[in-house]
Amino acid sequence: MRPNLTRLLRLLPTALLLTLPVQARTVKVLYTFSGGADGGSPSGSLIEDAKGNLYGTAELGGDLSCAPPGGCGTVFELTTAGKFVVLHTFEGGTDGASPYAALLMDATGNLYGTTSAGGGAKGCFGNGCGTVFKIDPTGTETVLYRFQGKTDGGLPYSTLIMDTAGNFYGTTLEGGDLSCGLGSSGCGTVFKLTKAGKETVLYSFKGSTDGAYPGNESLVMDSTGNLYGTASKGGDLSCNPPNGCGTVFKLTKTRKQTVLHAFTGSSDGSFPESGVILVNGVLYGTAVAGGKYNLGTAYSISLAGDMLKNPLAGDGFTDLHDFKGGPKDGSDPSGVLAYMGSQLFFLTMTGGKLNYGALCSLFLGGTESVAYSFNYTVTGGSPGGGLLFDTVRGGFVFPLSQGGPESAGSADGTTVFYPH
Repeated sequence: MRPNLTRLLRLLPTALLLTLPVQARTVKVLYTFSGGADGGSPSGSLIEDAKGNLYGTAELGGDLSCAPPGGCGTVFELTTAGKFVVLHTFEGGTDGASPYAALLMDATGNLYGTTSAGGGAKGCFGNGCGTVFKIDPTGTETVLYRFQGKTDGGLPYSTLIMDTAGNFYGTTLEGGDLSCGLGSSGCGTVFKLTKAGKETVLYSFKGSTDGAYPGNESLVMDSTGNLYGTASKGGDLSCNPPNGCGTVFKLTKTRKQTVLHAFTGSSDGSFPESGVILVNGVLYGTAVAGGKYNLGTAYSISLAGDMLKNPLAGDGFTDLHDFKGGPKDGSDPSGVLAYMGSQLFFLTMTGGKLNYGALCSLFLGGTESVAYSFNYTVTGGSPGGGLLFDTVRGGFVFPLSQGGPESAGSADGTTVFYPH
């Protein structure tokens, strides 16, 4: 199972956000990947340090002798001056391969992330079941954990989050309960990892009404330590039988898992492959299919009063938008949303004027519009990550995993900037 491209959110103070209307503007390409030593197919969202330098991952490229012909990926920095620096090139062995998700930075400048392959364990993709890694400010990589693809989990495609004690939390696409009814490789896990590298599985998905194959993006944690996320399958097993159409779940500090909503594949959508954001007691997210036009939905779930009722009705779920594709809308929403004032912003992998994806906005309780349509040979296409609002540059920055300016020659994705 190959998840859709995905990633990370940064919020601005509400007072400032309310002054930012959506209007069509020109996207600026900050960097075009060659698919060589610099990397290719950037998939995860970008993050930013206090100076405005950007950091991210490229799933392919780097050392092209690793898993030819695509390479095993890189970790990179893009400075405010436009200088591109490769911080680490994955070798595909015990250090990991194919970093798919966004990075996490701690207060001292260390970067943390996951690779969806490599690590050296048998099984999974043949070269390992993925890793959790650290890169210090000198560029030295340390592997904190190597997944075995068994009860500990395997194939971590999600971004890590960190609690106040410095523990990491994430999800794996496989592993966990190996008796999961959807396959012998398990239906995924939610895990905790200490900085010392001790892993604990907090929950193993059973592939039934609880869900299966947790979404690509990061979990979110509320002020009391409860975790929220999505599972792309399981839930209502009468939808897409016998696999189900996915769930939104809550996991308490005592490891009690509750389904907040099970997707039915109708007006509410199906297959929530990206994560959710939590704003003022409301979860916001997208589903890549279902809805009125079967091209995906945007939704909200109110957590007011911890409304855990029938997961198919009366659970605080609201269908905010049905994607219809075409030049005036996107389709196949990807990555984590950004919430700005009274608007949601999101990327779609298809739709827009040329069907290479779009940057869209939605006024809550109002209309949705396309702020920008991507052009494969000009800006690149197929946006995969979430949106980062760059306070230094004054707009959104995000990766496009394919294409790029024809003038750049061999283009294998871009990092772009949308001014606001």
